[in-house]
Amino acid sequence: MFVLNPLTSDLNYQIAMLLEAKLQNLNVNRVEIGNEFYLSSMAYQEKFGTATEYADLVKAWQIELKKYLGSNLKISAVAAN
Repeated sequence: MFVLNPLTSDLNYQIAMLLEAKLQNLNVNRVEIGNEFYLSSMAYQEKFGTATEYADLVKAWQIELKKYLGSNLKISAVAAN
């Protein structure tokens, strides 16, 4: 499983990382978005003022990730408050 970071990174960089992993013959079939939200920092509240803002980002990322990595990619999203 690859963990993606929407808090301090952006979608293009994360896709590039996953494509590089594929080039290195790693199996990229599962990703998790948002594990950094379990850190003690409250920076996520500054970036995502509401749960809807975070959900909208996750939905947009899912669409783009599947464009580049295939429709079979399994994606989970993590959130905490």
